[in-house]
Amino acid sequence: MSTKSIVIVDDAKLMRLMLKSIVEKAGYKVLAEMENASQLLEQYTELAPDLVLLDVIMPKMSGLEALEALFEMDENAKVIMVSSAGKESNINKAQELGAKNFITKPFDENKIVEIINQVLMT
Repeated sequence: MSTKSIVIVDDAKLMRLMLKSIVEKAGYKVLAEMENASQLLEQYTELAPDLVLLDVIMPKMSGLEALEALFEMDENAKVIMVSSAGKESNINKAQELGAKNFITKPFDENKIVEIINQVLMT
């Protein structure tokens, strides 16, 4: 089985480092870490990740706006939204737009790995 690749998009460096550590410990490859949604949209096609972990609240372009644009580029993209604001409206909006799941901060490492495994199996 080939190693699945993941791109992490979060404006907070600490969050990127925490997610990267969890993802790599679970045996996945982190292709790239990005601090904003524009970088993701510019590099997505070239990187072709198996999964994107995408923060909801970021400056300039929100994760929800990026999610919409991403699905216009690749309707089969697999995206898990990440947010400290576990607001129902964000969760519902993300799922309406096509996000596969939602992870809330502070992170529960086992839960994150479980969600990632689940999404990548589908």
